[in-house]
Amino acid sequence: MIFTRFNKAFASAGDRTEYGIQVGVAVPLIDPDSAGLPQGLEHGQLNEIEDLILGQTRGRAVLVGVITTQSMREFVLYTRDSQWIPEFHQALRGQVTHHDIQVMAQRDPSWDTYRSFVR
Repeated sequence: MIFTRFNKAFASAGDRTEYGIQVGVAVPLIDPDSAGLPQGLEHGQLNEIEDLILGQTRGRAVLVGVITTQSMREFVLYTRDSQWIPEFHQALRGQVTHHDIQVMAQRDPSWDTYRSFVR
């Protein structure tokens, strides 16, 4: 089972090529239900993590989607440069003590990750 939430407005954005680095913030769930989805208090904790991500990436990246599947939630962002990502990862891990935070980045100038969910 997979649940996604993507901002379809970015499908027609003219400056997508300027944001050629895809950043994934993966959060393994602590107490998923039998389908691998969050339950109980974890919903609120994941919302807090999303708010932190939005606050810390404002002006540096755009959050284009959220994927929840197989005991994991992943926040999908795109950015122009990657220099800020290690500092962002460390800051987020310092602020979120209830979940493990994993951050990765890869070149994706064609927005293939986004396009695999938004047509």
